[in-house]
Amino acid sequence: QQNILWNCPNCGAIYNYNQIPTTSLCFCKKKDFSHNDYTDENQRIAVTIWREPHSCGEVCQKPLKNRSVTETTKKHDSCGHTCLQLCHPGQCPPCPRSIPNCDCYCGAESTTRRCSDSQWSCGGTCDAPLPCKIHSCPLPFHPGSCPPCTLASNQSCHCIKHSKMLPC
Repeated sequence: QQNILWNCPNCGAIYNYNQIPTTSLCFCKKKDFSHNDYTDENQRIAVTIWREPHSCGEVCQKPLKNRSVTETTKKHDSCGHTCLQLCHPGQCPPCPRSIPNCDCYCGAESTTRRCSDSQWSCGGTCDAPLPCKIHSCPLPFHPGSCPPCTLASNQSCHCIKHSKMLPC
């Protein structure tokens, strides 16, 4: 049994005896090719000749993910839409749906955008107060909290007699 090789009828991959898969699901995991439901070889060839190996040929319908990472979960959440491509290998592409009235981060502008790019910056300066409470954020509007201050300010020592320029 150690020298037995098996060729996958879908993609031609060669497996050793101990690597032979027990199931053969398509990429979207809707169809199991382990059990051949075709009545004759000509029907199997007619169905699979124009299809990628291991694809069922149906619409993928996996839930799509947002490109942006949420602050609370630190992961990509589902946008609520499903993949419209035919059953395919690898990750699903970004969501192609159009979303009307997508506000920029500051809320000053609104436009129709692709669902995968619905969070956007109008390019205006953030100007939110930084944690040092002396300077404001110089970056364009952005999601989440502002970065630490990289500027210097005149800071006094505890005796208040001396001061010096130090990083915030």
